[in-house]
This record gives sequence, structure tokens and C-alpha cells, in this order.
Amino acid sequence: MAKLCPQCKKENPSSANVCMYCGTRLVEQAEMDKIDALHSELGDAKETIKVLKDALKGTEQKKEADKHKEAIPTPPVLVPSEKKGEERKKFPYAVLFVGLALLLIVGVSIGYITFYKPYITDRDAPRFYTFAPNVFLRSSQESGVEYNKLSLLPYGSELIVYNNGYDWSEIKWKDNQTQKSMKGYISSAYILSAEDFKILNNIWGDTESKDIISTSKCRIALLKYFKDKGLSGWKVYSKSKDSKYNTTYYKRVISSNSKFTDFAVILKNSNSEERKCLLFSFDDDETPRLVYEEQAPPIGDIVSVGYKINPDYVCEYLITYR
Repeated sequence: MAKLCPQCKKENPSSANVCMYCGTRLVEQAEMDKIDALHSELGDAKETIKVLKDALKGTEQKKEADKHKEAIPTPPVLVPSEKKGEERKKFPYAVLFVGLALLLIVGVSIGYITFYKPYITDRDAPRFYTFAPNVFLRSSQESGVEYNKLSLLPYGSELIVYNNGYDWSEIKWKDNQTQKSMKGYISSAYILSAEDFKILNNIWGDTESKDIISTSKCRIALLKYFKDKGLSGWKVYSKSKDSKYNTTYYKRVISSNSKFTDFAVILKNSNSEERKCLLFSFDDDETPRLVYEEQAPPIGDIVSVGYKINPDYVCEYLITYR
């Protein structure tokens, strides 16, 4: 096999030790190449050993550190497919839209039940008003007990009525002082519709009249009379309670065995100054009945109310004024 001269790059016979062209020693150069190759391999080996030592040292340090802290899970890495012709999976937009639609439906349902439905119920419910001086709001439909009293409602309290029953009404009331709303039950006998309350409230010509005519049965008697007669512009004007004589009168006139006193009152027309006097009696269930009415003098209060039987056996009522 020919030897290649490292100096002139020409071939020499395999048995030649010296280049026949430039005189360079062929054997020594070959040996040098071998030595250089060995040195190179030795350097590579040392470098490999160093890398292995560093890796081993790093592994031991990591194991030591893992003893003092919890291992943190490594999130999965999504590696794209390297297969040729493999298509990427499509994003599930349909599932997303269905999920969003369900969330929207649930949210709307919760909002409707929690906010909108109560608002609509309260908005459309009829309004009633208390017409007695003080009425108890109770937590249950039971009167005469203390444990279910929630509050005491003053005259003219506006009520949102959910159910207006014969004996009890389920209502909602807002305290204007505390701005707190309360739900409960109130006796239906002490509340009026907005229309009826307006009629009754317009009867009072002054504060004293409302204070003196304080019982619900007397107020209902006046309301019924005004509605039956279609009156407007007529009012009650009274003096203070400690007055000896007044435009109101309470006494058992019709029957001394009556459960309630009879009720006489003078009405005055605010425009014409005309006056009339009414006399009411009450059944045992407090139903009012108009017994008698007459024109009253322009001035004066009721002193007494009585009656007599005339020769025709007809009852004649006598009202004295002063």
C-alpha cells in the first residue's frame, strides 16, 4: 500500500521510510499522527468523565433538596404530532357554546327567581292601608297572644297585600323610619283598599276629629254612609277630647242592653256650611246601621240624644244642641 507524504502530499512505495520527492520521514510522521489521535481520544475521554461527574453531583444535590420540599407536579407538555398526514384536532366550539348557553339560562333563572319575580309581585300586588289607630303585624294568623307580634302599624300605613282573606291578610310593610321591610299577617278588619282609605281620610276636617272617632266600627260607619250617599266635600270638625260638648256623641240610646254604645256625629259641608247629624247603632258583630239623620243647626254641639214613641207608635229621636 502506498504511503502519502504529509509534506508534499505525494505517494511513495509502502516500503519507503523517506519521501523520494522531498525527503520527509514517513514513519515518524505516521507515528506522530497516531500519538495525536491518542491524545485527542484521551482528551475526549476526560471531558466525558467530567460531564458524568457533574451530572452525578447534580443528581445528588437534587435528591437532597427534594427531601426538604414537596415535589411540584410538572404540567403535561403538549407535543405536536410528527406523523405526516395527521390532522390537528378541532376546538370543541359546539361544547363551548352549549356550556355558555346553560350558564346563561341558569343565571337568568336565578336572577328571575331572586330579583325580578319578587319585584313584579310587589309591583302588581294591590295596596291597602291601615285605618285603625294602631294595628299589630303578626308572624302567624293568631290574635290575642304576645309571641307572634312583629310590629305596631300606625294609621295610614301602606301595605302590599299578597292575600286578602276574610279574617287575615298576608302583607308586606315598610317602616319609613328604619326603611326596613317586614312580612307577616294583619287582621283584615283593620285595612282598607286605596280607594276606600282615600274617602275615609278626606272625612277628617282636623286632627281632633280623627282622634275622637278612634274606633274602627265608627270609622267604617262613616265610610259606608259616604259611599252609599256619594258624598264629597263633607267633613267632621271636632273639639278636643276634654270639651264638655262636642260634634260627636257616644251613649247607648237605642237599647240599654246593646253590646256597643251608639254613635252620633255632625257633618259639615265645607262649601255651603250646611250641617247634618247622623245617628248609628251597631250589631254584635260591629256592623253599623244608620238609625236616624237630620239637619243640624249652623252652630252648636251635641248635648244629648234620646227618643220617644208618638201616639202612632212611631219612634221619634230627639237631639239637643248647644
